[in-house]
Amino acid sequence: MHSKESRSYIAHTRLEAILETAVDAIISINSVGIIDTFNPAAEKLFGYSTDEVIGKNINILMPEPYSSKHDSYLKRYSTTKVKKIIGIGRDIVAKHRDGKTFPARLSVGEAVIDGKPIYIGIIHDISVRKQQEKEIKDHRDHLQSLVEQRTRQLSEANEELTRIAHVDGLTKLSNRRTFDETLQNEMQRSIRYKLPITLMMCDIDYFKQYNDAYGHVVGDECLIKIAGCLKDSFKRASDLATRYGGEEFAIILPHTNDKEAEQLSKTCIENIRKLKVPHSDSGVSKYVTISIGVATIIPDKTDDADLLIKAADEELYKAKKNGRNRIETVCLG
Repeated sequence: MHSKESRSYIAHTRLEAILETAVDAIISINSVGIIDTFNPAAEKLFGYSTDEVIGKNINILMPEPYSSKHDSYLKRYSTTKVKKIIGIGRDIVAKHRDGKTFPARLSVGEAVIDGKPIYIGIIHDISVRKQQEKEIKDHRDHLQSLVEQRTRQLSEANEELTRIAHVDGLTKLSNRRTFDETLQNEMQRSIRYKLPITLMMCDIDYFKQYNDAYGHVVGDECLIKIAGCLKDSFKRASDLATRYGGEEFAIILPHTNDKEAEQLSKTCIENIRKLKVPHSDSGVSKYVTISIGVATIIPDKTDDADLLIKAADEELYKAKKNGRNRIETVCLG
């Protein structure tokens, strides 16, 4: 059997062998943070020789602000015995002899030798792991950014498709589809609140002759100018100017009675005249003019939308028959 001294020697020899061959840095300190043990792996990790650190405070291996605070941590633990890092592994920032910092994993244990506490830290360099985590995060962030970008582009594309589906490509006014949808919605609102709604149907006078005289390219420019004037003439948020088809335009005027509609029509006619778009082959003016048919109704059923369109169209026909460049109105009650 081994004697007590022999067993102690064997244990000490084994401990030295463990310290010498350990892959991770192993450092022990006393109760006030002074380094007692610094194994070869610690020398390699931190760049110090054992002789340079034995007897030095452990905070030389820490960057600020951890270096300045470490002594107070130890003092607080010795007083309160409240464990924050002892027995719990955690990631830290360590400092090499050359001043460069690196990420490390620290596990701290506590022992009592000859009645005095010592703390043993096992430190593992996790620079590679942190770099991999950063690369994974960067890759994930990049993918997230791509997803957000594609989602934004898809949303913008859908918005553009919706806009295209509801806007006339030439004049940029709302198109016939939007006219139909809006008129139905406004009719329902007028029925619910028993409010009047007015529809104006407008037609450019002698537009065929205009195209024959100036060509279709200039004809398109004329349509664009008239459309812009109509849009500027009806500025309420609820008003909707649309290209109904060809040289014909329609304006929906919610909660607008026949008197208000007549005044708005006159203003619109005057605004078109002020454009002074030359029209040498017009039968009524040397400039482009429009004829307007106006119909107003306080509806009691959604089918009244067809009645309103028919009435406005008939008034437009009457305006053209009666000399053009004029307004004809009807109130359906």
